[in-house]
Amino acid sequence: MKNNSDKQANKVILEAPAKINLSLLITGRRADGYHTLDSLIVFAETHDRITISPNKGLAFKICGPFRKMLASDQNNSILQAANLIVERTGVKPNASIILEKNLPVASGIGGGSSNAAAAIHGLNQFWKTGLNNQEVREIGLSIGTDVPVCLLGLPARVSGIGENIEILSTIPSFGLLLVNPGAAVSTSEVFRLRSGSFSREVSSENIGFKNPQALANYLIGLRNDLEVPARKVCPQIADVLKVIGATEECLLSRLSGSGATCFGIFKNRAAASAAKDKICSKYPAWWVNSTIIRNGKVFN
Repeated sequence: MKNNSDKQANKVILEAPAKINLSLLITGRRADGYHTLDSLIVFAETHDRITISPNKGLAFKICGPFRKMLASDQNNSILQAANLIVERTGVKPNASIILEKNLPVASGIGGGSSNAAAAIHGLNQFWKTGLNNQEVREIGLSIGTDVPVCLLGLPARVSGIGENIEILSTIPSFGLLLVNPGAAVSTSEVFRLRSGSFSREVSSENIGFKNPQALANYLIGLRNDLEVPARKVCPQIADVLKVIGATEECLLSRLSGSGATCFGIFKNRAAASAAKDKICSKYPAWWVNSTIIRNGKVFN
């Protein structure tokens, strides 16, 4: 896989890929209010892009098709990452950071967490702060529970509140179709509407798949525990899942994260691309993207 870091004239360019929850089980709730989970996660080739270049002071700008849906204030995960690095290292915050926002906002594919991970790696490199892996991880976890797995950027099984990460080396390459009906979904609202008992963790023994069909067969036995409450928040999710599942050669359709982005698994990119064309022609207002998963490290 190509290196996603491009150092030219003191410029650092990093991709922040979409994070896909192939399964998501909510296994409990801690006394501090955090929910525990058990999730299989992969990263797609589809991505936001972050460019860091020299500047006097810290400047932040958002461009791209979804720029208007994202605030550029101090609550942005990229600025949180920059400020935490400055606090920890004392480095002078001189950098221009541009986020090319290609992924839908509040859509269940980890855009904010992936952006934070890319910013941490990029600024650590750009500012030459020398933060080690543990320090990088601590900064990431303080921003959000999804950030640590995004820092690794590899197929993984995640448990706890996101701090327990087991890298999966046997996930086959497969085509991926991402569809969002144009709706932003509040994760906190989805969790608020979740009811019922908690799920049991799944054993990770012998998790290995020879091909996309074997992976899909395994995932059919799992689920996304947030789908039911997410459909209450965004009823269109049911329509999206039905449309994806009806496309030719779709092996599995499911909601990612808290939504509203849903995904379909296909044997290859060509099959996913054919499904994209059909959906786009019928639902032109939806965001539809065909891609493949990454099997190599996102960041070096």
